[in-house]
Amino acid sequence: MPTETGRDQMVRSDAILAELDRGRAAAVGEASYEAFRQVFREVAEHQVDRRRSRSPAGSDVALMPRGRLR
Repeated sequence: MPTETGRDQMVRSDAILAELDRGRAAAVGEASYEAFRQVFREVAEHQVDRRRSRSPAGSDVALMPRGRLR
């Protein structure tokens, strides 16, 4: 469970990332940027699935849960 300071840092970092996303979308267009993000998500999920399939059974590989990418 995050502390109050940790939650505050998470909120601030989310705001920074959202601002960066808005700038990138403005630069290339909303539709193009959303298409890029979707492809990026698919590539990242493919990499996670690939890594999981190569992990020995029962190993504790620390991976981001599916769908966590924004």
